[in-house]
Amino acid sequence: GDGFWLDDFDRDQRRMDRVSASIRSLPTDTYIDHYVQRRRFAASWWITRQRASQTGDNAPEQTLIAERDVPSGAFVNRVECNENIDRCVAIVSMGGQDASSVWLKQYNEWYQADFWPSKSTGVIDANGNIWFTAADSETDQTQSGYPRSFYQIDVTGHTERLFHTSANHIGIQVFELNGQIVLQEWLTYSHTRYWFVHDQQLHALPIQSSAVLRGFDGSRWYATLRDTWRDHSAETLVSFRMDGSIASDVKAVFVPNDSQTIDTVRVTNDRVWLSVLEDVSSRLFVIDATGDRQELFASPDIRYITLEYADEDGAIVRTESPVNPPVQYRIQARGDQYQHTEVARALSGFDSDGMVSEQYFATSHDGTLIPYFIVRDEAQQTPQPTVMWLYGGFSMNQVPKYLGPAGGLWVAEGGSYVVANVRGGAEYGAEWHRSALRRNKRLTIEDTIAVADDLVQRGLTSPSMLGLHGASNGGLMALATAAIAPEKFAAVAAAAPLTDMLNFPELGVGATWIEEYGDPKNPQDSAVLRSYSPLHNVTAASPAPAYFISVAANDDRVGPEHARRFAERLDCLGLNFYYWEVTQGGHSGVSNYDDYEARQVMTYQFFQRWLKEE
Repeated sequence: GDGFWLDDFDRDQRRMDRVSASIRSLPTDTYIDHYVQRRRFAASWWITRQRASQTGDNAPEQTLIAERDVPSGAFVNRVECNENIDRCVAIVSMGGQDASSVWLKQYNEWYQADFWPSKSTGVIDANGNIWFTAADSETDQTQSGYPRSFYQIDVTGHTERLFHTSANHIGIQVFELNGQIVLQEWLTYSHTRYWFVHDQQLHALPIQSSAVLRGFDGSRWYATLRDTWRDHSAETLVSFRMDGSIASDVKAVFVPNDSQTIDTVRVTNDRVWLSVLEDVSSRLFVIDATGDRQELFASPDIRYITLEYADEDGAIVRTESPVNPPVQYRIQARGDQYQHTEVARALSGFDSDGMVSEQYFATSHDGTLIPYFIVRDEAQQTPQPTVMWLYGGFSMNQVPKYLGPAGGLWVAEGGSYVVANVRGGAEYGAEWHRSALRRNKRLTIEDTIAVADDLVQRGLTSPSMLGLHGASNGGLMALATAAIAPEKFAAVAAAAPLTDMLNFPELGVGATWIEEYGDPKNPQDSAVLRSYSPLHNVTAASPAPAYFISVAANDDRVGPEHARRFAERLDCLGLNFYYWEVTQGGHSGVSNYDDYEARQVMTYQFFQRWLKEE
């Protein structure tokens, strides 16, 4: 490479100051379900709880856990408490890693439970019983780093192990649905067995292993299907009763059309709330006990709706778009009438005057239409420097959320930002994901190239002004696309990427992902993996894009070896690249706001340097 790219230090320090000020001006309340996590920069944090019927300026708050309760540098991933907050369970990780510890509060004192750090989960029921997954030793983990054991601590303090999964499975996690304790046992990434607790015993839910459990209304269970089941088509939201060990009275609750997929579902005793993606934009529906369905929040200014919480009083939702910051609403349900009240509005992270969010469709090599969103300033002349974000794997949807301070500043200064909904995600349901699995993974790359070509054909950008940006699997897809079609891109930023696809099962928890990518030990899979593996396909082509690779040394998911090997390869080829490795941060690569701000600014400064008119 040619060294660090902050040539004009004063200019770039001003840019960092602007992004930092924007980030720090945003509200420190992050609403997640009925929890509110508050963070103060370089000061302290605490977590409070509110109910759907209590949100607002005068809502009572109850502190669940504070900074003094856990070690310095700890991340509280989740905390649940009983009504009196004298019994709690918290999942705490260090340095941003996936591995976490179980912390318990009994008799008003917090302490770390004596278990091996793993990807633990925990909940507490209405009676004060604590349910959690944990590993009692290093060998009590699956190959994916999840615990194998499921425990209960009753109100007397008695601890009992109720379940133990196979080491060959992905792992287990516990959650609660409308008062019902549920254990999810991942057999593979796409196949799951669900168990529910009744009379202190675990009972299997008799649904297809590919279905996704969504809710419980006190008598009926709700699930979305990935395959046809009981004459109901894939993608349908169904409900059913338990008749002994048999699922009976299976009914369709919502049947998406070909352009829709169900995103989020919240079930209460008398209503089903669901957000549906239609061509990747949200629609919000509520279905009452009579089956009557209403649509709420139908507005062209809203691109994405998050269902945060629902109870007998109504629901809490968050609306946003790439250019409109999040707004949180409380919806009060009274019979068939629904009234919404604004609860909180995030401050704008950037000046969006003149900015538009548009959706286009590119035609991939096999004729499939690939949607993408572009955010740009209409007043700016085209072509524009353009950053394309992609992921394309593991059924992860890339939805049109608020752009945020750094991306907004990029657009405000004359760039455009694209979110590509390439295959591998689930923006159109399970088949959108399955179509790009294993030996078909190259379809994701073809889709990315199709979006790039469409942007150029529309005159919105040019190859010398187009960059790719991805993280984890998205970093893999960005680097693989650039390796196969280097002439179409000027710059690629990849955070915590996979790069060595012939050895990925040996790195991090890569063995878990054979279902997604294929097995390098299988000759046919190996041939496909070699055909797009960034480490094995990047060349000193001309023209070749510049690269920005970032990773954390303690990434316990992908592992830092992928990034290090690829940087070494780029160095051997004499290509322009920048490499940034931090010691803490885990797979996300950031352990504090300073790291987050620095990476945001460096990423966009990298693109600003390399995305230029020829």
